[in-house]
Amino acid sequence: MKSFDEFKVYHGDKWPEAFAVMTTWESLGALVFRGDLKFNLVYDLFSGLIQYHHKLCYKLILADREEGGDTRFEWFTWLAERLEEYDSGEDTPQAAHVKYKDWTPPNVK
Repeated sequence: MKSFDEFKVYHGDKWPEAFAVMTTWESLGALVFRGDLKFNLVYDLFSGLIQYHHKLCYKLILADREEGGDTRFEWFTWLAERLEEYDSGEDTPQAAHVKYKDWTPPNVK
């Protein structure tokens, strides 16, 4: 998709929900940058989804920036890039289902 018109046609009546996902990732990026959310928490919960959605939406984001400037979805892009960098680093965490396969909940009384 290279325009929001195409985005709206593709998603039909559900386009506001799809757009809300993009703006959610945008908001998380700003919150992580400002230190209001921990990077590792966002990484653990959303890293794969954010990176996947960013790849799907990248052409749309670039087209939107041509019209509205570089600040369009700036924090979505920033966050996706930081997550990708973290994934390609030496200390990339193992998937939780692998690393913690023997975990049991603590006894709760």
